Amino acid sequence: MPLDTIITCKHFLEAVENDLYGFNWVCPNNGDNCHYRHMLPMGYILQKDLPPVDPKDAEEEITLEE
Repeated sequence: MPLDTIITCKHFLEAVENDLYGFNWVCPNNGDNCHYRHMLPMGYILQKDLPPVDPKDAEEEITLEE
């Protein structure tokens, strides 16, 4: 299969984020003939691995007046 693009497949990213990716996973975008890459970019951090954001911390931003 020739490499058509360096863009990562959105279906692959969703499957990895939702712990659905595995040996029997088939890309819904034309299966093995999907034109996008099925590998994570170097240094990619999954959303599920990020620490949760506390809403209190988000409200304590410094305003322009301060």
